Amino acid sequence: MVLRSLLVALLFLLVACATAPTADSFVAQGKEVAKEKKYEEALAFYEKALAVEPNNISALFNAGVACAKLARNDKALEYFEKIMSLSDMNNFSHTEEARYNIASIKLAQGKYKEAIAIALVVGDDGEKIVEKSLEKLRESGFVYNTEVQVQPEMKLVFPPELIEKGSAPADITILASIDEKGTLTGTNCYEAKNNQKFCEFAVEYLKTLTFIPAYDFASDKAISSWTFFNIFADQHGPASISWHSFPDTGKALNPPEAFASSQKGGDGKTSTSSGGTAVVMGAIDRKIIDEFIKINLGRVILCYERGLANEPSLAGKIVVNFIISKTGVVSSSKIQRSTMNSPSVESCVAEAVGDILFPEPKGGGIVIVNYPFVFKPAP
Repeated sequence: MVLRSLLVALLFLLVACATAPTADSFVAQGKEVAKEKKYEEALAFYEKALAVEPNNISALFNAGVACAKLARNDKALEYFEKIMSLSDMNNFSHTEEARYNIASIKLAQGKYKEAIAIALVVGDDGEKIVEKSLEKLRESGFVYNTEVQVQPEMKLVFPPELIEKGSAPADITILASIDEKGTLTGTNCYEAKNNQKFCEFAVEYLKTLTFIPAYDFASDKAISSWTFFNIFADQHGPASISWHSFPDTGKALNPPEAFASSQKGGDGKTSTSSGGTAVVMGAIDRKIIDEFIKINLGRVILCYERGLANEPSLAGKIVVNFIISKTGVVSSSKIQRSTMNSPSVESCVAEAVGDILFPEPKGGGIVIVNYPFVFKPAP
């Protein structure tokens, strides 16, 4: 009898455990109610989920959204910020969305500088928040410089005597220090072979400009910065100039170095390599960046193979400029220049690079990379 009673009790316990609601089941119920815009009821379900599992990312995220819909911004921030404290590789999507929502709430609260500081590492989705926040700051007479700020218009034209007939295009990298008043105080020129004179001329030109100083939105003050210029010019017309600024952390910056060639075929159809000089500014070793590019090279090759299907002779060099944020997320990825002449392939490659998740830079801050890919049909 005693044994039978124990078995019955165990059976009831197993049934009870099997039917006990889980955090995920509460979240599912909350989402269903939220579809009907019943956010108060939805929030109640999410809170039940958190009572069962306090660190359930989905419950935290949806609770934050529900609070935001109910105009309980402070509580919404609590939920989203907790997600940030728990963030890991498995919750990348929710982490990024949480960061975006935090920036949105800061904007709604009129905390424009805080909104910018967060939105700058969100990526393309954060651009509108940055633009709106900067617009509000402009109305109050605020002068700023961020990655989206337009610097003085630059029209660099090399004199004819520097351009010899049949010479290779100028491809120059200049690292300049700019103080908190916007004055260029020093330069370091990393030129490709035979470009020393081009580099010297470009530096003298940059010295004539006054730049908008960088601004640290976290400490709310103008600061000195490093600005990385890339200048490309052929024999015709003004040079193409692109640049990115990032705060001067007081740490020494290593000169750019070339990546070792990384080649990989695509079913024997294509050949892709990191040809030319790849520039890395920041606290991630270039070998690590190269390794992560190699791991994800298959998607880059797929972009090219799609273009090759429509144009069998398609070939060229694409240089992707991308920024790795302090979380390892690529916050910006764009084509710096290309000889491919295929917008679809170029945008696809930039998007593929933009989806790579890198290690977090040492000591925080951002990493700026110019990564060249060379594409050609396999022989």
